[in-house]
Amino acid sequence: MELKTAESNNKSRLTNTGIEIQAFNISIECMLCQLIDNELDIDWIESVLYLTQQQQICLKTAMELDVNQVSELTVSLLAYNRAAEAMCLKLIAEGEILSNIAEAVATLSRKQQPLIERLMCTIADL
Repeated sequence: MELKTAESNNKSRLTNTGIEIQAFNISIECMLCQLIDNELDIDWIESVLYLTQQQQICLKTAMELDVNQVSELTVSLLAYNRAAEAMCLKLIAEGEILSNIAEAVATLSRKQQPLIERLMCTIADL
């Protein structure tokens, strides 16, 4: 009985983490689109950086739950996330929004979406 409860709690935690990862990705992409379309200031990229770092925490949490299928996907997602984080830090260091770098971060965010969808399907199938 305790094993079933632990498995249920693990799946529930994975599901919640997956939803958070997806929500952060959607938020990041929306903020980047606003930033690019409206040529907003550096505060926006700092907010994107914060969301990227929060998503990274969720990805690490998913990896710590030690489910092979989930870990494989989160490794790829974490690579995209770290690249996006590095680009955000570069934009902040430059002190201005360079649209080509902001667009590259948006592209990384979009490339995460199919992996996140696979992650959610994998979690649902557990």
